[in-house]
Amino acid sequence: MPPRVPAFVAVLLAAVPTAAAASVRVESPAPDGLVLGTSVVLSVRACAGGRLREHVRLDGTEVPVTWAPGPYRRQWYGRFRLPHEGAHHLEIRASCRQRERAVTVAFESRRRGALEPGLAVARAYMRAHPAETLRWDWGPAVFLYGLGPLAEAGPAPFAEAARAYLAAYHERWARRGPPAINRSDRVAPALTAVSLARDGEHAGALANALAGVDYVKTEPRNRLGTLDHLGHSGLRIFYPGSIWVDSLMMYAVLAARWGHHTRDPALLEFAAMQPLRFASVLQDPADGLFRHAWRVEAGRPIPTDATYWLRGNGWALVAIAAILDELDPDDPHRPELLRVFLRLAEGLRAWQQPDGLWDSLVNLPGLTYPETSGTALVAYALARAVHRGWIDSRYLDVARRAFARLETRGGELSLPLISGPTNPGPRWSYRGIRPRRDLPYGVGPFLLAAFELADEEFP
Repeated sequence: MPPRVPAFVAVLLAAVPTAAAASVRVESPAPDGLVLGTSVVLSVRACAGGRLREHVRLDGTEVPVTWAPGPYRRQWYGRFRLPHEGAHHLEIRASCRQRERAVTVAFESRRRGALEPGLAVARAYMRAHPAETLRWDWGPAVFLYGLGPLAEAGPAPFAEAARAYLAAYHERWARRGPPAINRSDRVAPALTAVSLARDGEHAGALANALAGVDYVKTEPRNRLGTLDHLGHSGLRIFYPGSIWVDSLMMYAVLAARWGHHTRDPALLEFAAMQPLRFASVLQDPADGLFRHAWRVEAGRPIPTDATYWLRGNGWALVAIAAILDELDPDDPHRPELLRVFLRLAEGLRAWQQPDGLWDSLVNLPGLTYPETSGTALVAYALARAVHRGWIDSRYLDVARRAFARLETRGGELSLPLISGPTNPGPRWSYRGIRPRRDLPYGVGPFLLAAFELADEEFP
């Protein structure tokens, strides 16, 4: 385990390279970025052999900064406190190849305001991706799942527009009929269909929900009592008889939501047992983190070494939280589910980087890149668990620091550093997954985190 990083309280919502000099780059905060809180964590890349001065200038005044090396080549972290909310001008100097470079960044700080960037990102995504164009698949489904809380309890008129967007998606697929639901990723769109079906006004959503529920009820169980991730699809030839941590989000949460809605004890029991059975083979007993996948017949994990994929661990946290929400307070599985959740939360807390993010490979910082979709999943799940009284309030600070970065591109807020679709494999294969921006399964978790942290004051 690495040494625990200081409990920095800044939450950085933006990071974009400066054009001041190719050899000196400020990663956070960003030009026109937003800092929530009264402290700033700086992430700076200086040239090879560069030396950062022991101070920066904020709003024309020198402030002391203690620099520490980060996990990436030429990366440095520093921090300082902000004297007030509002607009700020930051200047950082670095010596590079015997030349002194100055990098300047303008940004804004405030104590509250997590919801506003979430609404802006959601609006931008809905404008760029009309509901009628979204596929029936896990990626769009995760965006819709993130939109769900804002549609139910967000500010008007945004909530009305979000509900109309969700309804348009499910009406379209009810008319067309969803593609064959033959694997976990094809189940996920039914998650938001359940929410619409609950109000009794969307017959199309009910049909879509039942299509997903039918798969959960009828798909053969493996020897663990779980569903193979690739189900009975042709893709299973590549990973025969395997469970992936992603499935907890894709099918187990649906079982819990529909089981609660219909008061189906068998479905609720099935849902409650899924995280426990996944944890029995995927959760490392030493550090609490989950491996990506497990070959059921072979009895071995993928990857076989201690390599932990961030987004998969985020799926596990969010899925357990969602299932707990649907179980009765006296359900006998709650204590063990909470133990699994807490062990995972503690394992993740140990690897959080000073700027609040985790790397795509959690326990190997510097090998891949900081990753925002998994970070947002963790932020949401930890904040929700604290708000529900399930875990200690110290995890709220972890969640606030983890509230993911945004950039400004073309006048719109944009979420960078989302790892692309990721299959389980050896450690080197994760390094080949390039980060992208504004993928639906990154935007959706960001919306969840923005909603859950909406009422928080950032110290």
